[in-house]
Amino acid sequence: MKVQVAVVGAGPVGLTAALALKAQGITPVIFEADAEDKLRPGSRALFIHNQPLQELDQMAPGMRQTLIDQGLVWDARRYFYRGRQFFVKEYDERKRQIFGTSVPQAVTEAALRDACRAAGIETYWSAPVAGVHVDDHGVEIAFEGRDSVMADFVVGADGSKSVVRKTAGIKLIGNTSDSRWVIIDLDELDEEPARKELTFHYAHPGVGQRNVLMIPFKGGWRLDIEARNDEELRRLSTPEEIRAWLPSVMDARYCDKIAWVSTYRFYQLVAEHFTDTHRRVLLVGEAAHLFPPFGGRGLNSGIIDAASAAHAIAQSIASPGLEQRKILVDAFSRDRRAAADFNMESAAIGVDLMAPATILGRLKREWLALRSRWSIGAARALSMGPNGRAGGRPGQSGIY
Repeated sequence: MKVQVAVVGAGPVGLTAALALKAQGITPVIFEADAEDKLRPGSRALFIHNQPLQELDQMAPGMRQTLIDQGLVWDARRYFYRGRQFFVKEYDERKRQIFGTSVPQAVTEAALRDACRAAGIETYWSAPVAGVHVDDHGVEIAFEGRDSVMADFVVGADGSKSVVRKTAGIKLIGNTSDSRWVIIDLDELDEEPARKELTFHYAHPGVGQRNVLMIPFKGGWRLDIEARNDEELRRLSTPEEIRAWLPSVMDARYCDKIAWVSTYRFYQLVAEHFTDTHRRVLLVGEAAHLFPPFGGRGLNSGIIDAASAAHAIAQSIASPGLEQRKILVDAFSRDRRAAADFNMESAAIGVDLMAPATILGRLKREWLALRSRWSIGAARALSMGPNGRAGGRPGQSGIY
């Protein structure tokens, strides 16, 4: 089998890459390791900002409104330090229209899969990739249990354990934070709250001074609580323990609404390069970078990765020749690596506030908390903990 472009991975970033290629006049083929009917529980990548929504709308008209309709726009964001509110950001109707949407990853994936089917993009399910072999003429994709496929280009969107990245010889560089978290998805009560607000607590007094994040989405809530060590991570994630501490942060009735529980650690890793030495493989999403989930930088930057990769491939196909291909693909790799570095640095600012690793860092946080009583600047700075650095990266592919 020979294809022009293969997309490896049918998560939200891989599906976006396929739609972006189709919008450029190229019909890709998607290969996904999992079965089509595999259950995909959990909110996971939960928030899509406005710029990525606009990108999606350009490649699949109507997608922005579809995801907004299936998601939720928060009424406000509230921040607390040891139980005292120090900052609030309200969203009026105008801001709500341009902010973004809180939508579970499974909902996003379903909408993107529908768009791919409507566009005539074929997906091969239950097709785990065993490796890629790349040369100047193309890419041979080896599979477990099926014949190899030849492709002119491959978009590696196969996630954090990317086989494409590893077998193309591209390294991840960076570090792992000691910060550990438990995630709980909660179904909504029959009587929904009148307002849906994101709330973040530094050192919540009701749960032993642990950090807590509460994010509403349509039909439920995501609750993240920080654990201090691996033993605590296991303990806090058991159903019995969740029911013991949950009433300290939310209505006790949510104890009967637990839908999904998982755990994670903060990774800050970026691919050394976003392409291989032959400029035939282009990495996007978590195949190329791993950030702490707070701030939504992973999926949002992955959507821009996908659009940029599709543009580089379309230009390369239109301008054949090794040197021209290297120029075009290298431009993609440099720009998206710079964006990933910016996002990793931005996320690191938040990690340093939420889980300071030094005495100096802890003193800085206490100082900001004290000044936040009278200084709006200090309050804004402290609110960056769960979001990372405010604002975005100026550059040719946007802020992500």
